[in-house]
Amino acid sequence: MPDRARGVRAAFVIVAVALLPAMLVASKDFGATWDEPQQRAKGQHLFAYLIGASPVLIDPIDGAHLYGAPLDLACAALERVLTIDPYVLRHLVIAAAGWLGLVLCGILANQLFGPPHGLLALVLLAVSPVYMAHAMNNPKDIPFATAATALLLALTRVGNSKPFLSWRLVLVLALIIGASLNVRPGGLLFVGYLAVLVLFRILSAGPLPLSTLAAIELRLAAVVVGAVAIGWVAWPWAYANPLVAPFRALAELGHFGWGGTILFDGRTYAGTSLPRSYVPQWFWLVLSPVVLVGLALSLLRLREAEIRGQVIAMWGAMVFPIVYVIGTHATLYDGIRHLLFVLPPAIVLASAGWIGAGRLARPMARPAVLVAVSVGVAEPAMFQWRNHPNQAAYIQPLAGGPRAAYAQYDLDYWGNSMLQALSHLDRQGRRETVYVSGWPLIVLQADLSRFPHMKLTEPGDPRVTHFVRLARGTRDELLRLDASKHLEVRVSTADGALLCAVAPTDPLRH
Repeated sequence: MPDRARGVRAAFVIVAVALLPAMLVASKDFGATWDEPQQRAKGQHLFAYLIGASPVLIDPIDGAHLYGAPLDLACAALERVLTIDPYVLRHLVIAAAGWLGLVLCGILANQLFGPPHGLLALVLLAVSPVYMAHAMNNPKDIPFATAATALLLALTRVGNSKPFLSWRLVLVLALIIGASLNVRPGGLLFVGYLAVLVLFRILSAGPLPLSTLAAIELRLAAVVVGAVAIGWVAWPWAYANPLVAPFRALAELGHFGWGGTILFDGRTYAGTSLPRSYVPQWFWLVLSPVVLVGLALSLLRLREAEIRGQVIAMWGAMVFPIVYVIGTHATLYDGIRHLLFVLPPAIVLASAGWIGAGRLARPMARPAVLVAVSVGVAEPAMFQWRNHPNQAAYIQPLAGGPRAAYAQYDLDYWGNSMLQALSHLDRQGRRETVYVSGWPLIVLQADLSRFPHMKLTEPGDPRVTHFVRLARGTRDELLRLDASKHLEVRVSTADGALLCAVAPTDPLRH
C-alpha cells in the first residue's frame, strides 16, 4: 500500500475513534424530544413482556404503533442495570448509533471511490449540524439512517459474476433489512434497491439460462423472507401479524393522519397537505454550502467511465426517496428528519465531487480547491461550536441563517432547547420545590427527570412560578413571543433566533 494511502486510512481511523467519545460526551447536553417518552414506554412494555414480567403486550394505537423500537428495547434493558438518568442513557445509545452511521458512511465512500473519499465523507457528515443534532436524541430516524447506510455498503458486495448474491451476502442483507423494518416500515423499500441492482446485473450479463435465473430469484426471495421474519422482533404492533405488518404500516404511514400543523415559508400548513416544495426547500435550507457545491461537482465525475455507475447509484439512493414522498403526497413534518437516511449518500457524492474537482484542476489551482473545502467544512463546524446543543436550528448562510428563518420555519421543532431553559432555572441556586409548567408538557416532563427539586404541573396551577414555552407555532405567535417584554430567559441561536423562552406565566396570553 502506498504511504499516502496508508496515511489517509490512518487518519480515517483516528478521526473515527476520536468522534465516538466526543459524541457520547456531547449527548448529555441534549434534551428529550416529542417522541422519546412514547418510545421509551414502548421499549419498557416490550422488555417487560419478553422477560415475563408482564403477561400483556401494551401497544396503544396512537400512530407510534407503526414504528418499531429496537433502540428503545436496548435502553429498557440498560435501565435495569444502570442508575443514570434514563434520558441521558438513551442519548448515549442514540449517539453510539449515530457514530456508527458516520463510520459506515466513510467506509461506503471508501468502497465506492477510494480512501481519500472516505476521510472527507466522514468529516463532512461529522460537521453536518442536522445529522449531529439528530444523532444525539432521535430514537427512530438515526437508527434507520444507520441501517440504510449499512444496506448501501452491503449492496457494494453484490458481485458481477452469476448468481451475483452469495448466500453469506443474502444473510447479511436479510439482517440489515430486517433491522431497518424493526425501526421503520420504510425498510421495505430497500428490497427495491436490491432488486434494481440485481436486475441491472442480469441485463448487463446478457441472456441467462433458466437455472441461473431461478437461483437468483431464490436468493432474492430468501432476503425478503429473512427480513420479514425478523422485522417484527422489536415492534410490538407487528406481533399480531408479523408477516403483514410491514406492508400495512408502510401503506398507512404514507398518508398518516397526523393532526399537527407546520410553519413553512411563513405560512401554517397541516402535515397532510404540504406544498410540493417542502422537501426540496428544506434540503436547501439545511445542507451546508460545502455539501451543495460538492453535489454539483459530483456530476462532473459522470465523465469517468470506471466510476459512472457508482455516481449514478448514489444519486439514485439520494433522489428516489425524495421523489417517492413528493409523488405519493406523504405526510411529513419536522423538517427533513424522516429523510435523514438520504444524507449519507449525499455526503458520499459531495466528497466525490470535491476530490474529483481537485484531481481535475490544474496543479496551480489545487491549493484553491483545498482552501475552498477547508472553508466549507469550517462553516458548519463553527455553527455547531457556537450553537451547541442547538445544532438542529441550523439554516445555511446562503439562506440567511436561523435569524432570517425565524417565524418562517420551525427551527427547534421538537423541543431540544427546553432542557437549556430548565438548566438556567436550576443554576439560580434555589433548592426548595419549584413548580414549573409550559408547552409542550410532554417534553418538559421528560427533561424534568434531571431536576429533582422541580415539579411539573398544569398551567393553571397557582403554584407555578415559571412557564417554559417552546418557540413553535404560527408566524404571528412566534413574532409575539419574540417581542414579549415578560421573558425571564431566552434560549436563542448565536445570531439571535429565539428557540425557547421562560416567563412567570404563558407569554402568549399577555
